[in-house]
Amino acid sequence: MPAGIAVSRYAAGIRINWQEPGSDGMYNVTDALRIRGVTLRSLGCPQFPSASMGYEKVMLASIPGRQPFVIAVYSRAAPTGLELAVYEVDADFSGVMPDMAALQSGHYPGGGGRAFAVDPTGWAAECPDPE
Repeated sequence: MPAGIAVSRYAAGIRINWQEPGSDGMYNVTDALRIRGVTLRSLGCPQFPSASMGYEKVMLASIPGRQPFVIAVYSRAAPTGLELAVYEVDADFSGVMPDMAALQSGHYPGGGGRAFAVDPTGWAAECPDPE
């Protein structure tokens, strides 16, 4: 396990969390999954009032021959050398796919309460992948 990564399991999924002061980030789970043949389809993206709160995207991940799962990726580069960069990945393998109403109410893997982010000001169906 790379240094600085915390992994925890919950009933239907897994959470991966990495934080480092002053960093721009070190991981890109979305590209790693695509390279391995996983198809990712956007379910929605919370819109935060400023970039310093980070970026998040909730996606449906499909692998041929397996049940799809929901994955949420949150990324925040450190705005200054003293603040934390954060990268969180939550995956839910229960088979439940949230609709937009569920997303907006925080019912998705890792839903709401991200490190430095306040409640979203809105949701978009598509957005760039968090890096």
